[in-house]
Amino acid sequence: MSSLRSSLSSKPITPGEIYVIIGLMFAGKQLLCSVGSRPGAATEVRIRGLDWTQLIVTHDGAKFPCWALDNLMLFEENFGVDAYDKLDVIGIDETQFFEDLCDFCCKAADRDGKTLILAGLDGDYLKVVLEPTLRWKRFESVLDVVPLADSVTKLTARCELCGKRAFFSLRKILGEN
Repeated sequence: MSSLRSSLSSKPITPGEIYVIIGLMFAGKQLLCSVGSRPGAATEVRIRGLDWTQLIVTHDGAKFPCWALDNLMLFEENFGVDAYDKLDVIGIDETQFFEDLCDFCCKAADRDGKTLILAGLDGDYLKVVLEPTLRWKRFESVLDVVPLADSVTKLTARCELCGKRAFFSLRKILGEN
């Protein structure tokens, strides 16, 4: 249906853009600041995965309304074609939870001309053994979008223990590492 609308429209769709912000937890990915500073701020949606509250809440307590989904390709089905068509900029938080991230980005940016701002983790605290070294688990859905992106920003944080630059999150359970 959407492709039919596109072919019948009088003006061609300009390809959209994809901006990726990746890093570990507490690295300051700041989706809210990135989305809020974009032109077209009145026609945006913030999508968050797995957390079914209707708010994105930053680590410093800032809150922003969002539409919660666990499958990006079902956006139009869940919220309506008209709601989707009105969007110019789409901010997606917690991108590591969306298995259909790459497919949605191709559709939204290339076919529908949307600007996408993605924020999420590129790796997890979990270590996996890949001979001959020990490596951290990667979030493939996020990394698959990197070659498609117009811009990729990789952020680090400071280690709470030693103060050096940190590249991966550290999981704490009841105060233990």
